[in-house]
Amino acid sequence: MCQGTHIAGFAKGKWVQHKSTLDGIPDKNVPYLLTDCDTLILMNGATLSISDWMASLQEKLKPDVEPFKYFKRVNMPAVGKPDHFTLERTHLVCYNMADVPESDKGFQASNIGSCLPWSSWNTKATQIIWTLRLAAKGALPVRPSVVASTMVRVPGESCVLLK
Repeated sequence: MCQGTHIAGFAKGKWVQHKSTLDGIPDKNVPYLLTDCDTLILMNGATLSISDWMASLQEKLKPDVEPFKYFKRVNMPAVGKPDHFTLERTHLVCYNMADVPESDKGFQASNIGSCLPWSSWNTKATQIIWTLRLAAKGALPVRPSVVASTMVRVPGESCVLLK
């Protein structure tokens, strides 16, 4: 599997707002977290970094609007990366997953992510990223997905245990 390969999706859900800390968030609530311009996202079916996505939409992004709802952009130039920035969370919102019907567990890649606590998907080989859509007030989260965070070789007729 190549880096960025889609592995699992999450069941339908709704958005809920939480207090400002991650402490006490139930396993069924996936916090919407973005860190910086190198964070991977899903946009129009493609996995790409936030900076690559923003570069492709320069003419569509309004200069007076924050590019991401629930986050504030903070410029943090680094050596060799003069346009580097971080994203500071302004509100903590979470994707509250609906229960997956018993008959569907383990069979559909579109909702298998909901069968485990969300934190189980942040491993050495996988990570949670967000499908986003562009709106007038910036990019909005749609739902989380699980992708390969690194190249993983899986021999035929075998499986991978993620730890």
